Amino acid sequence: MDVRPQPTSVGADWNGHNAYPELYQQQQPPLPPQASLAATSPIAAKSVEPPPDAPLAEDYTYRHDAIAFLLKCANVLQLGMWTTCTALILFHRVRRSIPILDDVFADDKLAALTCLWITIRTDEIPDVMRRDVVNVGWRLMKGDGATILAPKSEDFVNLNAELEAGYCAIGRAFQFDFRLDDHPMSFIVQKTNLLLIYAANGGPILKEIQDYHYNILRWSFSLCADACINPKIITTFGSDVIALSCVYLALRYVVGGELPPFEKFCCFDPSPTSEMIDAGKDKVPLVLDCMEHLVALIAPL
Repeated sequence: MDVRPQPTSVGADWNGHNAYPELYQQQQPPLPPQASLAATSPIAAKSVEPPPDAPLAEDYTYRHDAIAFLLKCANVLQLGMWTTCTALILFHRVRRSIPILDDVFADDKLAALTCLWITIRTDEIPDVMRRDVVNVGWRLMKGDGATILAPKSEDFVNLNAELEAGYCAIGRAFQFDFRLDDHPMSFIVQKTNLLLIYAANGGPILKEIQDYHYNILRWSFSLCADACINPKIITTFGSDVIALSCVYLALRYVVGGELPPFEKFCCFDPSPTSEMIDAGKDKVPLVLDCMEHLVALIAPL
């Protein structure tokens, strides 16, 4: 059973199977004024411009144009939050781990589009969706006046070939294993489900966790989406630490009151042993540091 919140875009599912419905109509649809990971996110749609006093401001602007471009493409294609965040994580990891790819891609936007294309391809979305990625990427790179490309046109074939070449280059570096087994959203789902078990075992916020489980999950996902925009957070902290930070902040906002002891909270187990608690203590400084960065990220919003 899929426990993820349902997407807010009409006609789009979590894997983005229903592409932008008017993409191939003769009249081009207007581009949205601003990209957003989730239209009804509890944190409103926001720009990826950094807050001026944020401690991660310099890192937050890292490849800013490419990140904003990827978000716009995902928004036009009506992709779900999970797929969009997967593409963002892949882009950050590619750019951090494989600097030699500067010789492969003409610019960072092409690298970002390739990561989005790989994500859709890995999710086994139909070929028509990948064709939409080529067209949406072309239009956003060329501007509003760009025409929709015919599948056999020279520009379409050239851009598609560049994406294929990028796919092969990244694939060789990743041994063609693009599955994110350590996706932070997977950890979030796991942790929020464990919280239900914790509550059922007599935790101090039993009723609140049960009543607001969906909101806790929704807030955690929204915070994770913000983290995925920031390359410093994604490449500095482990996915489990990011997930713990997002869930704890969501708990603090949605539930408040008496929260689980922090050392126990940092364990992925509803009834941790002393060894697990000791391991959880080792994560506490990292989780606190990650939470500080997340709070600085969303505080001005």
